[in-house]
Amino acid sequence: MSSIKRIENGRASYAFGAVTDVKTKKNSKEYRSVALKFPFLIKNNGLANALAFVLASKEKKGYSNLAEHIVGWVKENEGIDNLEELVEKVLAMDTVNYMLYTKEIMKLALWLKRFAEGLISKDASKKQRDENGTV
Repeated sequence: MSSIKRIENGRASYAFGAVTDVKTKKNSKEYRSVALKFPFLIKNNGLANALAFVLASKEKKGYSNLAEHIVGWVKENEGIDNLEELVEKVLAMDTVNYMLYTKEIMKLALWLKRFAEGLISKDASKKQRDENGTV
């Protein structure tokens, strides 16, 4: 297997595990919404702006999980421990590295989006409340 396929499979596997973990949480519906929007944030506003938005919104439901997933993936390769460090690093990058990071995080974001769309239903919060017997 080529190294590119291994990297892509690793990214997909990481995203699958991340979304599977969120699927059982109360904020899964919010996470689904955030994960569906994040690739568009990167494409329309650039990586730095998209990460800054997540950083500013990480106290809101769904965004904290997305921040953890992005940092978790980058941490495996770069040793970055939190979103603030990632934003600082991205802001200090030269153009070539900025483009590489944008591609890498966009690829991760697309996997997160695909799995969130497939694993978390639109009415996930309602289903979870019904299963728990709460209204």
